[in-house]
Amino acid sequence: MNPYDRIVIEWMDFRIPPFFPREIPFERGLLDDFIVAISGPRRAGKTYFMYQIISGLLESGVERENILYINLEDDRLFPLKPDGMDRILEKFMELYGEHETAYLFLDEIQNLTDWQSWLKRMHALKKNIKIVVSGSSAKLLSKEIITGLRGRVFSVEVLPISFREYVRYKGNDPDKIAARPHGENARRARSFFREYVRKGSYPAIAFSDWQEETSREILQNYYETMILRDVMERHGIRETAMLRNLAKILLTSVGSEFSYTRFYNNLRAVGFGLSKSTVIEYVSHLEEAYLFFVLNRWRPSEKKRQVSPMKPYVLDTALLDALLYSGSEDRGKKLENIVFIELMRRRKKVFYHRNGRECDFLTYEGGKISQAIQVTETLKGNSGRELDGMKEAMKAYSLSKGLILTENEFDEMDGVNVMPVWLWLLMG
Repeated sequence: MNPYDRIVIEWMDFRIPPFFPREIPFERGLLDDFIVAISGPRRAGKTYFMYQIISGLLESGVERENILYINLEDDRLFPLKPDGMDRILEKFMELYGEHETAYLFLDEIQNLTDWQSWLKRMHALKKNIKIVVSGSSAKLLSKEIITGLRGRVFSVEVLPISFREYVRYKGNDPDKIAARPHGENARRARSFFREYVRKGSYPAIAFSDWQEETSREILQNYYETMILRDVMERHGIRETAMLRNLAKILLTSVGSEFSYTRFYNNLRAVGFGLSKSTVIEYVSHLEEAYLFFVLNRWRPSEKKRQVSPMKPYVLDTALLDALLYSGSEDRGKKLENIVFIELMRRRKKVFYHRNGRECDFLTYEGGKISQAIQVTETLKGNSGRELDGMKEAMKAYSLSKGLILTENEFDEMDGVNVMPVWLWLLMG
């Protein structure tokens, strides 16, 4: 039996494993009109979110024979070309008949050669086949698939689990805790949040009781896989030492301002011969792989934003401990990183403010800055600095209210609301 036939038959015998339902908005009706493209980092839960969609279809009455899931990282398929994908579909139809409506799930679509053209052809010619694809690259949604199939794709981003999801996994209702964030609820939420910061947000670690050293090794393995497969192999990078040094600089710069010129000079100083354009290109590749995010300073001019200093953030704060071993004990920076990732999860357009003073985050909606957010471990001993930055931002963007997020403090002062990070995360 050839591998194409075997994969179709194996899927029909495959039992979907138990999964934790994610709080990711998705309406089944989207499958009728769009190719659904799921992007996100490796090990964040894209495959299990596909299982979640498949389970929803089965519960709604769709027959198992109308659904086909294929993991395109299966080594039996390498290298998979469009004609091979056609043969898999032919076998599916041969075994289970032509369907009025069939659902095709392709996990890690980038492993199919010329996949954009194949999807475009399928969408045009096979209207009865509804397609869901996934990929471990931000570029999959932002550039590659959108360019080739403009107007035909609905994008869904799966990031590692949120704090709300972690609280729900622990058997608690995040909405009930958020509604009464004091007393026993506060004690429970603080305990969960300490665990969440320590374990990080990757499901396999957050939902387990691994020993600390085991978790560290797993995270290091995730990092290595993303560096090797999603950056070096995907983009044909041979200057591996330079890329690793650049990634290390980003890790040690989380939440701090940097410029490409500074990175360029730092790398040149330790013997790497490169151009500034190469540094910019490599940072972009690291972003596409979801290892890092780069936050721009707010300037009304797009051109000025691009040449202003930026701030890097990492996908998961536990990676800082796993990869740096030391220098990652700045609790305030970890809280800031968690808030940034949550803003990304909420699909906010985010910048930071600096004009003498700094404000960590500005959200941009409706053609203007809509909110200013400052993050600090505690206001004790540094309330003046944090408030000064907030007040400057509120004045600059005509905001009547501001938000300061701390580890555990509640307060209200001069139009600035102070609340714990954990409560803001639970409020969704």
